Amino acid sequence: MSCLPSSSRSQKCKKVQENLQLENHLSTISRIREKIMPLQLIRRLSFRHRRNQENAEKNITETMRKASSCKGLLRNERAEDKPRLPDDLLLRIIDQCDAIEQIRMRAVCKTIKSHVDKKIKKITHLNVEKRDIDTASGRGWARHRHAQVSLKMRMNTAKIVVDSRWTSRDVSTVVGAMSVYRKTILEATIDAPIAELLVVSLSALDLNRWYAFQCFMKAMDVFDEDMHMDCDFVNPGEVYWPNIQHLSVRTTEQQAPHLARVIDYGVQCNWVLDRRNLCRLRIIFTDLDASPSRKVSRHVYHFRCWAGSAGFDHRYEQQFAAKAQSVMI
Repeated sequence: MSCLPSSSRSQKCKKVQENLQLENHLSTISRIREKIMPLQLIRRLSFRHRRNQENAEKNITETMRKASSCKGLLRNERAEDKPRLPDDLLLRIIDQCDAIEQIRMRAVCKTIKSHVDKKIKKITHLNVEKRDIDTASGRGWARHRHAQVSLKMRMNTAKIVVDSRWTSRDVSTVVGAMSVYRKTILEATIDAPIAELLVVSLSALDLNRWYAFQCFMKAMDVFDEDMHMDCDFVNPGEVYWPNIQHLSVRTTEQQAPHLARVIDYGVQCNWVLDRRNLCRLRIIFTDLDASPSRKVSRHVYHFRCWAGSAGFDHRYEQQFAAKAQSVMI
């Protein structure tokens, strides 16, 4: 036997080792592939499932959108199919409502607004009182839901009563009720507190602030004193009663300071009424049978200065309790 040299043996050993390593690598790779194959399959299946699910969701969304649009069309068709209430029947229903509800219903549609406005334009006489609200009840009277104010419309006359213990809400409500009829009024009879409130509503003074001032004077028991508020002159831009011809202001001896304060709010008489159209301005004392005291006369004098009655001549007059009943509306 011939012996191989040592160098050749070492080369053979290296080759054998390399072959073994290569076989080991191949076997390892094959095992890894065997493990990866199921994972790749699962991944592919899950991706396909997710894509199918997204497509299904898109289809469902589109189907629901189409269904909703179809429902909308059906709803519109059903709404069109419903018979519309005839205008004459609708207006007969409105006529059965009370006066306050009719005024509120003007906001529903043009037909109702036009119908109610025709009634409002017929109102030429207005009577506004501050007294116990419970006395303004019975047939024809309508009570406001959220304020102590009652309203009655009959023929060409509107009567408004606000509670003698009025609140801030009552003050705003009665101002709003009076403004509904202001453009067509030819004759008005109002209480002295209402006269002051009317002038305040045209001024730059907030009604809530004015009401707080009234409460302060009452709480401090200085209501009869010469306490006044200082307000800047304003230009409302429109005459409140553009067509009024007869204005009567009822007052008691205790309410006379209301007349004196109308000059304090920066509202000239010309913005309340047109003196060229005024035929009569009358002050009615409901609790005096003779000439008023000097203090009351001073309050009336301030009111006359505000109204400019110096040039009225026979158009201005004062009446006392004995004759006052004949001029009540």
